[in-house]
Amino acid sequence: MLLALGQPIGHPIRRRALLVELLIGHPEQRKNAFADLTLTNESISTSSGSEKTFITNGKRVTHIIDPRSGDALPPRGSVSVIHRSALTADILSTALYVMGPEAGLAWARQHGITAVFITPDRALTSSAPGLGLTIRKKD
Repeated sequence: MLLALGQPIGHPIRRRALLVELLIGHPEQRKNAFADLTLTNESISTSSGSEKTFITNGKRVTHIIDPRSGDALPPRGSVSVIHRSALTADILSTALYVMGPEAGLAWARQHGITAVFITPDRALTSSAPGLGLTIRKKD
């Protein structure tokens, strides 16, 4: 049951397009915006190693573990996934981060998932260009 305060009982709730403009932070400098985009009725989740890193065996690694090897991954940019389901976006942003840009983009394209990869060398790539998603890289 859905209760909408202020909505008369028995009247259908009209869904309105929710337009949200947001920023994706730079993978290495979270306080700085790297790109901006506009979403309509969708969720976004970003996975990155920028906030939770540590040094092990002399190497900087993230909190994200590759389940294939059990190893913590090195920082390598970020992955944002845009999806109607926030849970799906969250799961896929981490999975695509683990896959890496090349395999992750291929998987996202094959499965119709909108993903935005930002690589450590400041390249921005989307799996679904031209599908109504506008992404502008900030300089």
